[in-house]
Amino acid sequence: MRLCEKCAGVKNTCCIARDVIITPGDIKRIEEVIISKDFYEFRPVSDLEYLVQEDDPNWNIYTFFENGTRRVLKHKENNRCIFLHDMGCSLPGYVRPLVCRLHPFLYNEQGLTGISSDCPVELLDVNEDIYTSIGINTSLAETWRKELYHELFNEYNENRQSMRKAMVS
Repeated sequence: MRLCEKCAGVKNTCCIARDVIITPGDIKRIEEVIISKDFYEFRPVSDLEYLVQEDDPNWNIYTFFENGTRRVLKHKENNRCIFLHDMGCSLPGYVRPLVCRLHPFLYNEQGLTGISSDCPVELLDVNEDIYTSIGINTSLAETWRKELYHELFNEYNENRQSMRKAMVS
């Protein structure tokens, strides 16, 4: 059993009580699989500590909209991600939001910076390492990190250009 599945069954996982930022690319990938648009919403930050991004100053610039909200996955009544089930995420790996695919890697716009201390490595089997268990190596994680920032930056630029056009009109 993979570490994420073990964690989903016993712990307050990364998919519970946390806001999962999604990009326009994430939306497109998910919609192709579930044929629904009712899985995300725009809402303000729920944890003020999230606003402190000293090692990644552009993160808040890229992820917050003018009205102070962010586009995030919806939660069920129990504060669990809409896609989280007892055995982990119900989405196929290739369509999961980039932020989810990257977990438990820590990262910023410059690169990967470590592994989250929230990840319950104590659930790993003896002789099992985290990379094997989650099925992600640093090369793949770096590819997803670049894709995430590319999608965020492109949306930010498109929004800025739209605002400029509106101001000129």
